[in-house]
Amino acid sequence: MNHSSTQAHIAANALPDRATLEAFTKILVSIARADALVRPVELAFAARILTERFHIDSEPACEEVLAALGRLESEHTLGACLSQLRDRGGSELLAGLVEDIREIAIADAELHENEVILLDGLAGMVRHLQTAA
Repeated sequence: MNHSSTQAHIAANALPDRATLEAFTKILVSIARADALVRPVELAFAARILTERFHIDSEPACEEVLAALGRLESEHTLGACLSQLRDRGGSELLAGLVEDIREIAIADAELHENEVILLDGLAGMVRHLQTAA
């Protein structure tokens, strides 16, 4: 399934809009990349989280993860993604995201310093967005 067929799958199944799915996936993948060594288990966890949270099939979830892996995201972009998720999915989606990124960070049975820094930063941004809402 390619990018356009993933979009068709999302539309046909009344799933979250593309922008919400992409924003969520970018944040998940940023944690997998934080230690500079992306492991397959981290990507598998990210895809599983997408299937569970957004009720999409595993193939489009894997495609979303791989597409996000190809894009380099800055902290500013991740903050914009969090704001977008708050606006589209509310505090519940953000609260779930914090748990999801922790799960990815420990998927490889190691918690690296860069992962801790990014986790703390994203969790802090989520708290700020939740109190500002």
